[in-house]
Amino acid sequence: MDWRPSNKGEPMNNTQRAGVAGLMAAVMLTACSKSPESTVEAFHAAVAKGEVSEAKTYLHPNVTKMLGEQKVDAILAAQAEKLQKCGGIESMATEITGEGEIRNGTVTIDFKGDCPTKTEKVELRQLDGKWLIGSGK
Repeated sequence: MDWRPSNKGEPMNNTQRAGVAGLMAAVMLTACSKSPESTVEAFHAAVAKGEVSEAKTYLHPNVTKMLGEQKVDAILAAQAEKLQKCGGIESMATEITGEGEIRNGTVTIDFKGDCPTKTEKVELRQLDGKWLIGSGK
């Protein structure tokens, strides 16, 4: 494929090609990486659906290392059961603050059923460019 500037009709030089390649890579990385807020919301959505394996993909490896695989599975299964008893999630509002590779915030969950609104603290840690839920609150 021959990339040509729209105003000249000449092939791009190596510097221009490198610039276009870098821009495309940045766009792709931005599109693929989740924000801290979307990680929290995706985690809770997976738990609400009872998808323990998927929910665990949003946890930082230190969480499983600290608690153990079986305990994490049991905690997530218990949370899924509670969410089902509350009728599922009606809405979520996530507020994350801070800069750098560790962020803190809260998630407020409104339920479809008769359960009261729940607000909990959350810690996020960035690992290999991906935001994951940490063990600290």
